[in-house]
Amino acid sequence: MPVNEEIIKYLKYISTATIYGVLGGKADNYVMKDIRPLKWDMKVYGRATTIQYISFREEVDVKRENIVHKLYNSLKPGDVVVASTGGRTDAGIFGDIILLSFKVKGVRGIVTDGSIRDAPQVLELNLPVFVRSTTPAHIGGKLIPYAYNVEVDCGGVVVRPGDIILGDYDCVIVIPQERAEKVIQEAIEVERKEYIIREMIKLGVPLEEAYPPKKDLYEEFKKRVKLPF
Repeated sequence: MPVNEEIIKYLKYISTATIYGVLGGKADNYVMKDIRPLKWDMKVYGRATTIQYISFREEVDVKRENIVHKLYNSLKPGDVVVASTGGRTDAGIFGDIILLSFKVKGVRGIVTDGSIRDAPQVLELNLPVFVRSTTPAHIGGKLIPYAYNVEVDCGGVVVRPGDIILGDYDCVIVIPQERAEKVIQEAIEVERKEYIIREMIKLGVPLEEAYPPKKDLYEEFKKRVKLPF
């Protein structure tokens, strides 16, 4: 069953660090390796829709269909495009024109364990983009878009269409769709508690009384502090 969009929207207020903590002992299995935003304050969240690139080989039929166009036609508002290149960074799988078309479709962002090109123009799109690197090179003779909306391995994590993606400056983390609503609900409570603790500290409560908070003091502030979500 698809994850409720009203729940997904709360990820706007939730950090990857909080999700990591809620996922528990096996959280490392859901953290993509060495993928960072083009700009430090970018944040991405939403349902994964996937595309798989494979290394170019002349014998592979690349004219059978345009996978990028098929991906584009499948996109829905709120999607996050997750593109797997097997870690290859020597070719930019998307440039600014394709990413502009994704943005117009309502995509919330892009995540890839490869590279994109046209980085200066991409930054002007104000579209969250998480990559391993950037390059001026195109994919011709290097990579082939091979399949879309299939399970992919991106940054060392298996991502399925419909899994939930959250990315910020710390990392990109995958929330399994079967657990997503429960994980997000728990994360909301953690973020609300930490918001109250920050307000306590801002108002002069000593660290030893605020973090972790003394129960009676915390309950008092909980009644006084207006939460943003």
